[in-house]
Amino acid sequence: MSVNIFKNGILSKIAGAVGDAVPLINNFLTNQAGKGAADANTVYVLNNKIEELNNSLTSVQNILKNIMGNNPLIPTMTSNTTPSGNASASSAHSNYPAYYAFDNNDSTVWLHTGAGSITNQWVMYKFTKAVQAIKFDVKWVKSYISSISYKIQGSNDGAKWTDLTANITSSNDIEKQALNNDASYIYYRLYINSQTITPSSANCGELAMFQLYGY
Repeated sequence: MSVNIFKNGILSKIAGAVGDAVPLINNFLTNQAGKGAADANTVYVLNNKIEELNNSLTSVQNILKNIMGNNPLIPTMTSNTTPSGNASASSAHSNYPAYYAFDNNDSTVWLHTGAGSITNQWVMYKFTKAVQAIKFDVKWVKSYISSISYKIQGSNDGAKWTDLTANITSSNDIEKQALNNDASYIYYRLYINSQTITPSSANCGELAMFQLYGY
């Protein structure tokens, strides 16, 4: 059974069944609300059961989301445009292109051309269609990075961006950290708010990997 069949089939049926049942039960509770102590107790018990059912469904959905949300979304890129999608950056050294952040190889890195104290640098991947990413990986080569602040963003037009994380101020590697994302986007980027390179003469972004995960 594929992830999408499970997600869109079984989960939607569970949610649908609960959605259909709740108004019927609520209608029953409304009709029974003023009919005496015995019925009032029934109303109380049913209300608790409805709450338990909703809590259980939420827990199941969260568990399944964590289990199924580990599928890498960005293919192993061999150029900025192959095998699919498009990798780009605000700037890049000729020998350290944008797609090196997406080539699944820790020994190759994207380097922007900023030096010293840098702001407003980014690397981006454009999907062929909108996808929902719920987790991300980031790996840095940290030899020249003395400080950094960055975030992950999503967009559907490449102009208006939604922040999917708060500002991250550590160059430590991040593995499958959750994104704050309930939407699907065509564009995803790692946006560097500020970065200090030491020595200031070095031209380094030093991003070895940026990967997104979803269903």
